[in-house]
Amino acid sequence: RHSFALTKSNTGKVGSISKMEDWRINELKSLGVDFSLLSPFKEEIILNYSDYKKGTPMYKEGVIFTCNKDKGKVLEEFLKKSLLKPAYLIFIDDKLENLVSVKKICNKLEIGFLGIHYKVLQEMPHLPLNEEKARLQLYRLETEKKWISDKEL
Repeated sequence: RHSFALTKSNTGKVGSISKMEDWRINELKSLGVDFSLLSPFKEEIILNYSDYKKGTPMYKEGVIFTCNKDKGKVLEEFLKKSLLKPAYLIFIDDKLENLVSVKKICNKLEIGFLGIHYKVLQEMPHLPLNEEKARLQLYRLETEKKWISDKEL
């Protein structure tokens, strides 16, 4: 059994962060989430696309970075390059269009699919932005390469 994350996150340099993919993986690990533990691959897998405006789609340490591209299409490219042919895929996402995209690829590749639409974030009340806190969080991110939560502030 394997586990992967599939994120629209970018790769490469973003602002003062030299490798967004490393920053994202380290942030997940700081929260106790490490997708590499259930991954059969230890090496990076670069995925082929002709348009790299938001970085290079890639797999690294259990995370597939789509660089804002269609999750289903990037997943399909990853499965082809990695030679994985899962019998079944369980996919959780907060955006319905991502679930539809991945389901379409699973149907095409004859992979069983269970999609879960995680809507808790959409249903949470939106608090007004505290600009002072946001500025401090961005400053700490730029200077210390670490995101500080509202609670830590």
